[in-house]
Amino acid sequence: AILVGQVGQSPVQKKLKNGRTVTLFSVGTGGIRNNRRPFDNEDPKEYAGRCAVQWHRTCIYPEPLGRVAMEHVKLG
Repeated sequence: AILVGQVGQSPVQKKLKNGRTVTLFSVGTGGIRNNRRPFDNEDPKEYAGRCAVQWHRTCIYPEPLGRVAMEHVKLG
């Protein structure tokens, strides 16, 4: 999967019980953009729900890719 958005948490590496290393971070997608406007006769609550940020918890299992993420993925 390809996620495009803002990094909400700096990457963290954790050791699993089996000895493998996993890299974890969160990515926020969506949100209100300047080109999005409420539809005609749209309830403000519906507009807020349509434009809400969705958070994705991202896990990277291959250790070499985890090292790349630790080096290059930055908050924001």
